[in-house]
Amino acid sequence: MTIFTKCKATLKDQPQNDPTVMTGAEHDSHQAKYDAFDRGLAGFKARKISKMKSKLNKKLLATDWYIVRKNELGTAIPESITTARAALRQSMLESEIAINAETDKEVLRLIQ
Repeated sequence: MTIFTKCKATLKDQPQNDPTVMTGAEHDSHQAKYDAFDRGLAGFKARKISKMKSKLNKKLLATDWYIVRKNELGTAIPESITTARAALRQSMLESEIAINAETDKEVLRLIQ
């Protein structure tokens, strides 16, 4: 039995009037409330940080093989790589602190 088959079987077994399951209208109402909050400053900051961390992870991914090689074979990681990775993480930390401290959305848009 595949995971997809298990999920379909589980969904079939759900009682139709289960109070813990939202109806479509309830879900839409809940989503609208969430979206209204998400458009606020906190949501804007969270999305900006999330996008920046995603970009950071892509950059780190290019040199992850050095870390794996070190762990598997004990081969030293070149200092230039460890320095560059540390600089990327430090830059992200500083950006995240700046984003969380800022209260003006227009200024936040300028933070890279």
